[in-house]
Parts: sequence; C-alpha cells; structure tokens
Amino acid sequence: MNPALHPLEHLSYNLIDSEVGFDYGLSFRKSRSGPEEDLILNFLSKLSSKSEPGIQLTIFKEPWLESGSPDLVGVFWHLPTAEKWSCNRIDLQRFDFRLLHQLACWGKTDAAAIQNLFGRRSSASLDRLQAASMITVQHGEASVFPVHKLYAVRHIFAIEAKIGDWRNALRQAFLNRWFATSSHVLLPRMPSNGNAVAEARSLGVGLWGPEVSKLALKPPISYEPISYASWLFNDWAWKHWTQSSSCYAESKHHLLDQQVLP
Repeated sequence: MNPALHPLEHLSYNLIDSEVGFDYGLSFRKSRSGPEEDLILNFLSKLSSKSEPGIQLTIFKEPWLESGSPDLVGVFWHLPTAEKWSCNRIDLQRFDFRLLHQLACWGKTDAAAIQNLFGRRSSASLDRLQAASMITVQHGEASVFPVHKLYAVRHIFAIEAKIGDWRNALRQAFLNRWFATSSHVLLPRMPSNGNAVAEARSLGVGLWGPEVSKLALKPPISYEPISYASWLFNDWAWKHWTQSSSCYAESKHHLLDQQVLP
C-alpha cells in the first residue's frame, strides 16, 4: 500500500542527543539555548508523519560528522529488516562501513585490490564484516550480501535551522546531501525574496517554515545508501534500538568472554 494513503497520526520517535548515553562511535554537539534551539524544539513538538507498518523513526540532534553538525538528522528505518541482523554488527567501526560501501559499489572484488586501496587494516575489517554476516570471502574474493537485507533505511532527512542568513544555511544543507535522501532549511518564516527559493531549488535543498511539521514517507526509488555515512546512520539507529534488546545483552556478554584476565 502506498504510505501516502495512510491517515496522518502523531508520530513517536527516539531522540538521540548529547544527553543520551550512546557509546557507538558518534558524538554530539551540546545544545545551546536561544532562538534556533526554540525553533528546533517547536518543530519536534509538532512532528507527525504518514508512514507504513514496521517503520521506526530515530532522530539524531546535532551529531558530529566530517561535514559538520546538522541540527537534526531523521532516519526512517524498517524494523523487520533490522531484526534479522547478526549481533556482531554492534562491533563494526566506521572504517568497516567505508570498506563495505566501496564493496557494495564494486561488486565482487579481489582481496588484493581491497588491500591496495584500504591498506593492511582492511584484512581485520573484512573479518569483522564477514562475522557480522554482511559479506562473504571465498577464493580471495569478497562480495556483499544483498543490500536490501543489510540496509533498513527508507529515508534520511537532514535539517539546518536558522533564524537569519538563509544563504549560509543553504550551503550547510547542501553539504548534508552527501548522506541524506533529502535536506532542508528550517526558518522562522519563509523568505519573501524569490531568490531564496530559486537558490534552494538549484541546490536540491528544501525550505521549511515553522508550520511545516508533517513528514511524508514517500516510496523511495531504491533503498540503497548514498554514501558510507548513510550506512552509519542505518546502524546507529539500529544500535540504539539494540540497547534495550536481548541482542545488546548478548553482545556485551560476548565482549566480556573475550577479555583476557591477568
């Protein structure tokens, strides 16, 4: 069924920020009180969505990335897909997802070519990915399992909130397109200057006013990640969910068993 046909309901979501204990290789900028923070909190308080069964929404507030710290990154992801994943995914590192994304782009790849690009540390990375049931390595060649089984994300949206200086906000939002399916600027009011709309359109960025709080999860063209950072948000959302699941407890027990006692 087309998700757009579902009735609009208030949407529950998990919010992850600097106040939440999240020990999976992601840090957050500490929120600062002021008009932009009020704009963000007002948006979150009215958030609602048209979605589909099994879809979760995890929102990251001011996560630190190579390109900066977006005010909000929302991840719609499919829980039934993620429930089938190996608990060993919890142990994966950022470097592993860089390698995984490259493998997904290349297809079946000779291990020597992987080492030429990623160096000696790629060997341990391949071992971790194989233990997590994400790749296979046979006869010196590595290949990725079907991406639709490994990637639960349906949509990633990024938001930059600005009280003024919409042009600088557009530049920041444009940078967020390297990992997000859609990127937007949230403003206290829509600019009367037509140049803002034209410039936003040319950059592939949306402009939102405070009245915009309804998110439509449209059927995507594909479920494939845009970059390795898309993979990271995919697994960060899942890892947060595992903290309250038996998978998390099993992983912690596995790590304790591996410790070498004096």
